[in-house]
Amino acid sequence: MVVEKIEFSLTEFLADFTSLMGIRARENGITFKFKVESKLPKAVISDSTRIRQILSNVVGNAIKFTEKGSVELVVGFSDSRLNFRVTDTGRGISKDQRTKLFQAFAQADSSITRKFGGTGLGLVLTKKLSQALGGDFFLIESELGKGSTFEAIISVEYNQETQFLPASEFELFQKVAPKTELTRVDLTGFNILLVEDSPDNQMLVKTILAKTKAHIDFAKDGIEGVKSALEKEYDVILMDIQMPNMDGHEAVRILRSRDVHVPIVALTAHAMKEERERAVESGFSHFLTKPIDRDSLTKLLEKLHKNSR
Repeated sequence: MVVEKIEFSLTEFLADFTSLMGIRARENGITFKFKVESKLPKAVISDSTRIRQILSNVVGNAIKFTEKGSVELVVGFSDSRLNFRVTDTGRGISKDQRTKLFQAFAQADSSITRKFGGTGLGLVLTKKLSQALGGDFFLIESELGKGSTFEAIISVEYNQETQFLPASEFELFQKVAPKTELTRVDLTGFNILLVEDSPDNQMLVKTILAKTKAHIDFAKDGIEGVKSALEKEYDVILMDIQMPNMDGHEAVRILRSRDVHVPIVALTAHAMKEERERAVESGFSHFLTKPIDRDSLTKLLEKLHKNSR
């Protein structure tokens, strides 16, 4: 198993992930809660792809098997370790079933396989991935009919100059408005380019705009975004700021220098005044913070759509 250690923004990572899980939970008719119980480093060095796999398995499973109530993700940090605790109000696991939890190709209850499918590899893979990242994965507690709590521990590194943010700054993520807001916005004929390296965030925007009748193209980094924007005419470009190969600041500067004058909206998890000012200096026309607020995004696009007519 290959583990890649690179520095990435924990702020943006959690924003993207919790936004997507919030949507999945609502589609399942339950509530998704997110809580931070300590200061967290703004950026860490680890394998973000593997961490996303771990959390997607654990939180995704919890949402999948919880028919009513809620799923909560609690994140903490101590001794260079990130702790992810996931609690659900689902069916729970009996003492006998727990012996099968970390066996490959085995599920705790055969009725789960009949109803939901699956290979029985999710928790096994999660434990292996957690251990590969210097941590581990456990079932903390479970009670039949009341739910379960799992915890994944991941070892991470961070630069000495890394800023630590208080819990309050990480808990601004659950802002997505109810689905009913979508039906009020008509973006027929509006061509949008989303430049975003996170597949989860691409899915989030696609879900938010699913009923608006807008056409959306995707680019995974600044290089692809510049190429797409120069080859095809768009009505608006949604541009993530932090991306591999070429970031949003460089991409928008290139586009403006090539006489691309359409609105370009900066997407970032950093809401500080300095970040907004830098975005304007680079050439962005508008600014939205992550997690992407459903109402803010659709209202901005509706306004730009009307102005383009």
